[in-house]
Formats: sequence, C-alpha cells, structure tokens
Amino acid sequence: MEPRSIDISARDVHVWTLRKFLDVPASERAPLCKDELQRLARFTFDSGQREYFNTRLLVRQTLSRYADVEPAAWRFSFNQHGRPAICYPEKLSDLRFNVSHTRGLIAVAVTRDIDVGIDVEVINRLRDPVAIADRFFAASEVAALRALPPEAQRERFFAYWTLKEAYIKARGLGLAIPLGSFAFDIETHAIRIAFSAPTVDSPSAWQFMRRSLSPIHRFAMAVRCDVHDTVNVRFEETEVTPR
Repeated sequence: MEPRSIDISARDVHVWTLRKFLDVPASERAPLCKDELQRLARFTFDSGQREYFNTRLLVRQTLSRYADVEPAAWRFSFNQHGRPAICYPEKLSDLRFNVSHTRGLIAVAVTRDIDVGIDVEVINRLRDPVAIADRFFAASEVAALRALPPEAQRERFFAYWTLKEAYIKARGLGLAIPLGSFAFDIETHAIRIAFSAPTVDSPSAWQFMRRSLSPIHRFAMAVRCDVHDTVNVRFEETEVTPR
C-alpha cells in the first residue's frame, strides 16, 4: 500500500479503481469483519465470492490511506436502504465513501463530509435497452433514446442508467426513489437533472460526471454540491493486498 494520511478536503472527490482482482485467500488472512466473512461464505459461485472479497478489501485499504487506521479495524453501519457509513473510528465519521462493482472493475469514491454516489457498469451485455428504458426511465429520457439510431442506443442507455444509480446512491435511498421520477439531460455541456413527483430535490444542489474507464466500462458520479462550486475529482488506479 502507498503511504497513509492522504489529504482530502471539502469539494475533493478521490476515485480509486481496481482491475487486478486477488483470489480469495483463507479467511483467517483477510482483514474483514465477521459479518463480511459470513456473507463471503454465502456466495455460490467463485466469481461472486471473488468480486465481493476484492470490493471489501478495496474499501478498507482505501480508507486506510486517509487515516492511521488498520484496514481490519474499520467498522461500518448501514441505513435501511443499504447505504454504508463509517461507525468506527467514530472521529472519522466525516470521511464518506461509496463503492460500485461490475465484471472486471471495482471503484470506490472518497469525500469529506459531502454526499457522493457512484456506479460502474459493463455495457456489452444488454440486448434491448429501449424495452428496459420504457419500464424504468422518465418519458423525456425514453424519447431521447428512441430518437437515436439503434447502434447508439446502448451507449445512451448506460449513460442514463449509471447517472440514475449514482444519484439514488448519493441520496442514500436506493430504489425507494422511482427511477422515472427524475430525468437527466446529457446533451448540454453540464449534465442537468430535473425532478417530478414523488421525488423532491433541488437540481442546483448536485453535480454529475460521466467517464469511460475502459472500452466496455462506464462510470458515473453524483456529488451533493452546488452547481457553481468547484469539485476537484482525482482518479487513481490501485491494487489490493490480502492482508
């Protein structure tokens, strides 16, 4: 691991990405808590177990870059929608994070005292994006998707999907927020969001980012920050160790 105690201030977002997955070692070597080890053991397939193991390692070892805390010492709480937060050490509860994983890629975003949500997706495994959009997206997004030629629809679908996932994760409410109750406009320089009932929020309270992390991986981020403020985003590729 790199030296600890990386400085991170308000309006900074650090995004750490992992592509080199470790195989799952013997549980006694892993810096995971009892609950994490129990969940790890419940995975039926090796691929799911490996992805979960590396996700938990990445979260713990990434947070330890920002404080003199051993990876195994971190403890987390979760709200009723599954949003994680640091509960130990309590003095570091202002350090916030969000994690997302997909086939071949895991990402964790770290901030200080501002809400953040991220999503990563693989785009090469979807056959009918319009059919899914019809079920879940806002009418304006469906119309924009239908207006595109078929070869461009999948890319646009995942632009909307990752942004929506990032936003509901940043809010900490998950699918309690209907995906059709807010819509993104990505055809302007700055990504814009609009709301309809039952979702109530202020469009000016959020900033969004999209990025291609590989030919098949798409990333989106939502940060609760006034649209006129400057958000400093830093991307770093990293590796994890089994201890």
